Amino acid sequence: MPELADQGFIARLDQVYRTGEPYTDRDVRVRLGSGPQAREAFFDFTYEPRRAADGSMAGIRVIGVETTQTKHAQRLMTEHRALRAQP
Repeated sequence: MPELADQGFIARLDQVYRTGEPYTDRDVRVRLGSGPQAREAFFDFTYEPRRAADGSMAGIRVIGVETTQTKHAQRLMTEHRALRAQP
């Protein structure tokens, strides 16, 4: 997914690889696709460093869970509450 390169993922992978510390991002806005077919989505990401038997960094496991529907539902509830609060 080349469109992810400009959205901060490479920097986050570099950080986890460099520090060896796991990292979690919540409700990350992601642009999927390009041009007129692009869409906005939201994800929770967990970056987990993976170590070789000798303790050196072997890679990073990334787990992403899409939260787009939850995020949209939260927005609708917020808008609904704001409309009900108006006199």
